[in-house]
Amino acid sequence: AGSEGKYYNTVCLANPKGDLAVHYRKTHLWSFVDDSWCSCGSEPGLLDTEFGRVGLGICYDIHRLGQLYEGKDLWCLLYSVAWYGHPTEGPAERWFRRDLSETYLGKGALQCHVVAANWSTDREYSWDGMGYSSIYDPLGRRLAFLNEENGDRILYHDLPYGASLWKGQLCRRLKSLGLLLRRACLRAPPASPSRALCDDDDA
Repeated sequence: AGSEGKYYNTVCLANPKGDLAVHYRKTHLWSFVDDSWCSCGSEPGLLDTEFGRVGLGICYDIHRLGQLYEGKDLWCLLYSVAWYGHPTEGPAERWFRRDLSETYLGKGALQCHVVAANWSTDREYSWDGMGYSSIYDPLGRRLAFLNEENGDRILYHDLPYGASLWKGQLCRRLKSLGLLLRRACLRAPPASPSRALCDDDDA
């Protein structure tokens, strides 16, 4: 619950020390359920990590996550799902195998890695919606998945560092290199009595 006495559908992300790093409130409510108990959030959930910028999303948010994170330069979206499969929107297996990537991923702000973690159960039930958690690359291609509805297995996959992180490091290194070259140039002895090795005209 928020300080104003409202309830929100919320996902939290902890850092390696176990401290709360960021929390995100669902911004696109599913009217069939969410409207009956929770209020709508309005802000993206962002965290800059050593690997790149991470964003958070919850289930039905997928319809608007591209707008929410536009211009945020995401490396990875951590997408918490409680899918409810039915004939008009398709079963969970098809949603994670095809529909999610073809319809939403690899486009606009969602050209980032996506870790889609769906709910699971310890036994079989008569309804559809559990399982098939998946990890996708920035083009929406599925890199790894759990091909099951029930169980407690954890899905792992190695992801490359964020491009923006490497770009920033490269710029900083080039800037440092340029500064060192400039200093070396200024400190060098004159090549001749009339002209320095490096002057303002050559800088």
